[in-house]
Amino acid sequence: MAEFDPAFVIPGEKKFSSQSKHSYLEITAVWIIPIFEIKDVMLEIEYIPAPHISEMIANSFYKFISSWNLRNRITSITIDNGANMVAAVRSLKEKSGCINIQHMPCASHTLQLAIGKGLAYAEALIARAKKLI
Repeated sequence: MAEFDPAFVIPGEKKFSSQSKHSYLEITAVWIIPIFEIKDVMLEIEYIPAPHISEMIANSFYKFISSWNLRNRITSITIDNGANMVAAVRSLKEKSGCINIQHMPCASHTLQLAIGKGLAYAEALIARAKKLI
């Protein structure tokens, strides 16, 4: 059980995957308690059918925020750099109680994109070297 508020606890599970390759939207809350310990808990997970358009994602975010009474309590949302996700946060910020939410790009996804672009040059060199051998 992961502590969310001293008044109650919520079961927290950090890992989820689908063998059928379905897309899910997961909402995880992360906060720091007064003794500077990081706490986190998965609040919701929802199957999101295709197409994954930004307005549908923004509406799902807002539904989660409303159901957990988190309007005006969220400082940032960390997501991947997909255009639909960035647009979803932009759209979410137009909704009541969400205007101050900041979009934070996921550092892991940003690093992965940078490495992928860097390796593209190396792959061309490796292909040339293989032709020489």
